[in-house]
Amino acid sequence: MSDDCCTSASWQQASCPTCGEKCREVSLQTMLHHLNAPWMHSLEPVTHYFCGNRDCEISYFNPEGNRYSLIVLRPETRTALANEMICYCYGIDKETALNEPDAKVFVIEQTRSRACACESRNPSGRCCLKDFPQ
Repeated sequence: MSDDCCTSASWQQASCPTCGEKCREVSLQTMLHHLNAPWMHSLEPVTHYFCGNRDCEISYFNPEGNRYSLIVLRPETRTALANEMICYCYGIDKETALNEPDAKVFVIEQTRSRACACESRNPSGRCCLKDFPQ
């Protein structure tokens, strides 16, 4: 895990082949943690992207020029955007975040103490704090 999972790193972006949304790169390790059967995919150590659009059928993809060497659909993943989850490290969904302000305080404290595991538990591979309601 990086020193600070909330630091804005310089991430590559690509457009989703289905919905066109701008998607951020995700590590192979993150993707492996979220596939139903990772051994059934031909996974190369190349740049992969996560589509966070809840209405899109694609979770992960890898563009190579004008074609795609990998497309992973939502049903092929275990956790991608399940139940409007916000914090995958501590199981906090959107409803809990809205109704229990202490949940965000707890996540902030855990993030500061580096007890989170966003890079592997969150299907996007990034910190969830930006996803909490304001």
